[in-house]
Amino acid sequence: MFKEVADIKTSDQLHLPVPEAKFETVVAKPSEIQKEMVQELSKRAAEIHSGAVDASVDNMLCVTNDGRKIGLDVRLMNPMLPDDPKQRIEDCYFEHNSTIFSEMLGEDEEYLRLKKAKRAAEEALQSVISKEAWNQYLALDEICNELECARYKAMYLAGAADYEKISK
Repeated sequence: MFKEVADIKTSDQLHLPVPEAKFETVVAKPSEIQKEMVQELSKRAAEIHSGAVDASVDNMLCVTNDGRKIGLDVRLMNPMLPDDPKQRIEDCYFEHNSTIFSEMLGEDEEYLRLKKAKRAAEEALQSVISKEAWNQYLALDEICNELECARYKAMYLAGAADYEKISK
C-alpha cells in the first residue's frame, strides 16, 4: 500500500556524490573501568545464553551495543565516570586534531581571515612583551583551546545521550 502512494528513489537513481571515507583502526589498551564493565557484560551474556533472562528484559543485541559503547567511551554507559585520556576516542582525537579542523575549516575564507588576523595579533604581542609573559600567553591559549574542545565533546556526548533516550 505504501509503495502505491510514495515516490521512492534509491541512491543509484539519484546519482548523488558520495564522499570518500578514510577508515582507520585505532587500538587502545582498556582501562580498569572498561575491564570491569566488560566482565559485567560477560556475566549478562552468560545469563542470556542459559535462558535465565527473558529476551524482553535483556538480550545479546543490548549486550553487544553496550560493549561498543564501553569500547568507545565508558561515559556513554555512565556519564558520571571520569574522563580517561587513554580512551579510544581520545586517542583518535589527539592523533588527528591538527587535521580535523583544517579539513573542516581550511577552505572557509572567514576562518582563514580570522586565523591570519590572530597570527598577526600574536606577532605584534610577542614583539612588545617579555618571553616569560609570551609563554604564559601560549599556556593560557592552550587551556582555552582545550576548554573549547571539551565543550564540543560535551555537546557531542550530550547529543548522543539525548538520542539514546529518544530511541528507547
